[in-house]
Amino acid sequence: MAAAAAATRGKRMEAPVIGCLLSLGTPSGLLISSAIERAVREVEAATRMRVVLRIANASASDPFQAEAAALQLLLTSPQPHVLLGPPTSLQASIVGPIASAVQVPLLSYAASDPLLNANAQLPYFVRMHYDDQAQMTAVSDIISYYNWTQVVALFESTDSAWNGFQTLTRLLQQRGSARVVASWQFDSGVSAVEDVMKALLQVRSVEASVFVLHLQNDPTIRLVLKTASQLGLFTEGYVWIATAGVMSLLAAEPRLSSTQASCEGMIGTLPFDVPTPHRQDILKAISGVAQVSPSQLLSEAEAYRQALYAYDAVKLFASAYREMLLAPPPPQGNSSSSSSSSTSPPSSQGNSSSSSPPAVAAGGTMEGFQQLNISKGGTALLASILAHNMTGVTGEVSFTASGDLQEQFFRIANIQYGIRTIGFYHYRAASTTNTTNAAAPASPAAPPTPAAPPSSSSHGAAGNTSASPSPAPSSAPPAPSSSNSSSSSSASAAAQPPSTASSSSSSSATVVQGLVSIEQMAQLLVSRKLATQAAALAAVKSSSTQAAAAAGGEEEEEEEEEEEEEEEELEEQQHRLWRVLLACCETWCGREAPRLRYR
Repeated sequence: MAAAAAATRGKRMEAPVIGCLLSLGTPSGLLISSAIERAVREVEAATRMRVVLRIANASASDPFQAEAAALQLLLTSPQPHVLLGPPTSLQASIVGPIASAVQVPLLSYAASDPLLNANAQLPYFVRMHYDDQAQMTAVSDIISYYNWTQVVALFESTDSAWNGFQTLTRLLQQRGSARVVASWQFDSGVSAVEDVMKALLQVRSVEASVFVLHLQNDPTIRLVLKTASQLGLFTEGYVWIATAGVMSLLAAEPRLSSTQASCEGMIGTLPFDVPTPHRQDILKAISGVAQVSPSQLLSEAEAYRQALYAYDAVKLFASAYREMLLAPPPPQGNSSSSSSSSTSPPSSQGNSSSSSPPAVAAGGTMEGFQQLNISKGGTALLASILAHNMTGVTGEVSFTASGDLQEQFFRIANIQYGIRTIGFYHYRAASTTNTTNAAAPASPAAPPTPAAPPSSSSHGAAGNTSASPSPAPSSAPPAPSSSNSSSSSSASAAAQPPSTASSSSSSSATVVQGLVSIEQMAQLLVSRKLATQAAALAAVKSSSTQAAAAAGGEEEEEEEEEEEEEEEELEEQQHRLWRVLLACCETWCGREAPRLRYR
């Protein structure tokens, strides 16, 4: 390796070319562009390697503009070694086949559609963003943990949201403990309160009290939450579970805002973002350069997170590109079968013939696009990217053979006087089964347990839905007070997840996939020598505890204010009564009544 590095330093290293597909002119596009440019400057300063950056406009509102932008980048000489983007899952499904056909890796900072990596036409698609397969696994485990049996799914009428809904349905069917009994698709541009109210009234009529909200569009989210609150769907007897699109919007809102207050008690998933100093510095820098205020980003709450994914994507590509150039050439004496297997891109379906690009020699042209050249080093670069491991500002980055993130972490959050972290979810893409840790998140306070179906003949698991969630073990964060905390211990025991005997006695590095407590998450980070992240997580726990204490203090203040208001109202009633009595005296006596002291 040293000899190869010396030889590479002896000759001029080819400048890597990055093609970016961004939604220019939008707050999110400005942030992502700023993050990419910062990462490029840091790479150039650290490696003294010049990086060529090309940016093309791919408006998120026009799916096919991304295709034109990708073709524009790929037709420009020199051809990009990698593509970053595009802004949406639908655009990624359009650009992905083109990038795979010319053997140019496509690093996605925004796509969450769970079926993209399973598409045989996208072997060069690599996801930096969290995916809905992991997120829906977390949601289905939460539903199973609390023994909820009937679910209503609310989602947008997009391909990505539909695939996420189908993933949730399939996961619940595999567990056999719950099922989706009703669903409703909202148009992304829905603006009529009557339409939303009609939909919510229709799904409310079914015998289910658990709602899963999987939305991305800001106006739609606000309208659905406001209408549901007006219909009383956030009161006792209903449970709401929101995915990252909804929770990110709520997290961007000011604490105790009207939007948060309307959905008090909702629980949901958020990607695990540890506020390390380096991460905070980058966020501050890119928001200053882009001149984007937080108020501008309420409509695109994930813009900051996508910018960090794009930042990590640049760092990952630069490191993988250097490793590819510095790697020694493969031995020449191997058989053709072994050499082809080492250079062919991985197949997400296990069948390389179905997912491989067209049979065109490197440096040739792609059939149908005579001017598009096949990348010479694209296959080797893809292999280097998939084999690469690093710790970025978004966490640990490593990939499966199909290009998905190997590990993903989610926060389990509760809307309770702000956003309160009550636990975490650890997802491993390599695992084929779901195991839940013994240390589950604390019982969310505000979301009441759904009432049992009105049918008197319902028994078994469905009949137990009136029991409150099981209390968290001692290692989990303390459960806040709940109106349903008086349920019996036997019902709580029934809701306890399957315990993992080794999780409490073995080292923290063996934490299995599933729900984990804040303490277990900190131990996992320490075991992986991520002391900075562990310290930041301790701060998260402290702030969460303080938020709970503050919430309790605010409850006491509200109670005192209510008591004072009641006393003032009672005193005013007494005053009015005395005035009536005095008026009666004057009328009956025919003269002015004596001025009585009634205070």
